[in-house]
Amino acid sequence: MRAGAYRILLVCTGNTCRSSMAQVLMRRLVQERGMSGVEVSSAGLAAFEGAPATPLAVQVMKDEGLDLAGHRAHRLAATDVARADLILTMTADQKRALLGQYPQAHGRVFVLLEYAEGKDLDPLLLRLHLLEQLEEARHNQQPKQPPEPSRARSVPDGGDDLADEREKLELQTELAAYEIEDPIGGDLEVYRDTARKIRAALEKAVDRLTRELEQKGKEESG
Repeated sequence: MRAGAYRILLVCTGNTCRSSMAQVLMRRLVQERGMSGVEVSSAGLAAFEGAPATPLAVQVMKDEGLDLAGHRAHRLAATDVARADLILTMTADQKRALLGQYPQAHGRVFVLLEYAEGKDLDPLLLRLHLLEQLEEARHNQQPKQPPEPSRARSVPDGGDDLADEREKLELQTELAAYEIEDPIGGDLEVYRDTARKIRAALEKAVDRLTRELEQKGKEESG
């Protein structure tokens, strides 16, 4: 942990729905737990700088007793990543995209539910990446013209491709279980459901963070 404040960064795509709601929800949890020195902020991988939170996100947070009306979206920058001690994304794809751009952040970036549940998704993400690379390599090796009849026997029947595709779908399904879907385009109840999922995940995440910070404090004092 860096000296000074412990900084948590919540990340989604536009920073107008999920990560903005997560920010105010987590700030309240941190305050309720008396976790002084913990700072919480949010950003979006593809945010329009200065955009307000969506009206439904504002409404749902108002129902929670939290003010999101003054929120303005922030596009993730290298300085945000460098300053953060813990970065929590809403989906596995966001984690992959973030680490693809900032590989030096490895070990500090988790999907929110991955961190909350104590799950390590890296082996799944690595396998998925390898399958995607293999798929791309096979695609690039495909002949531009159909094979001659005399050579047709040498053309693979696609069995390996089908097996890899099935495995890729299985991996994507498993990863989806640890994701919080984007409520954009949904109605008020969709936003409420998203907020409930975020709140539940954050409660577990803060429990884990509390334990980790306490352990860190013991190690430093011992």
